Amino acid sequence: MEKVSVETTHNVRIDYPLASVGDRIIALLIDLIILVSYGILLTYLIGLLSLPTSGAAFVIYYLPVFLYQLLCEIFLEGQSLGKKLVKIRVVRLDGGAAGVSNYLLRWLLYPVDLLFFGVAAILTILLSGRGQRLGDLAAGTTVIRLKRPAQTFEHPSLANLPADYAPYFPEVVRLDDHDIELVQEVLLAYRRQQQSGPVYALVQRLTETLQTDMKGMNPVEFLKTIVRDYHFIATRPAATQNTTSTGTWG
Repeated sequence: MEKVSVETTHNVRIDYPLASVGDRIIALLIDLIILVSYGILLTYLIGLLSLPTSGAAFVIYYLPVFLYQLLCEIFLEGQSLGKKLVKIRVVRLDGGAAGVSNYLLRWLLYPVDLLFFGVAAILTILLSGRGQRLGDLAAGTTVIRLKRPAQTFEHPSLANLPADYAPYFPEVVRLDDHDIELVQEVLLAYRRQQQSGPVYALVQRLTETLQTDMKGMNPVEFLKTIVRDYHFIATRPAATQNTTSTGTWG
């Protein structure tokens, strides 16, 4: 499967698979359902509330439909609502975050991509070799699949921890779910493809952010412990409070 290397907010580059044609079609269908639902609701409200029906009024009413893809990708960082549900995202081909100019070019060529019921877009995606429709070719973008199925992640086992378990890194409270998802992505990439570069880069970023060291652990063990401690603290707040008050973590 074709991949693209994406730089995360922690300056760690991870290879993500390109979104398949099926992913993109499903996202498009979800977006169409949303837009059709908006049109049906709008028609109902016009009749119910006796809203103006002039040409100018209809332009205003349906402007959100016209600008939907562009505004969504700008404000949702490369995702429409459909893409968000399918977990795919627009990125630059070099792996960076796309900007307004990239989204604008994709949007301007959207009608061309939809020619012949989208056949033009599908053929271009299949033949380009990098998952690009015409709008992507012009904008220098592609679409990646953000998240693999949840069951493939390195989930920590909390059930077998001793009752008096104390987290090694209480500093993980400074992280959030997005950070931990990134750690899991890096662990998964290492397990599947032995990508050690992202492991070392992420360890460096985390030790700097948390102001700690690996406490004698190897890099992979350190990342797994970070995930385990984060989930332990998140699911057992009472335990963390008791541990903090007694100074066990110090």
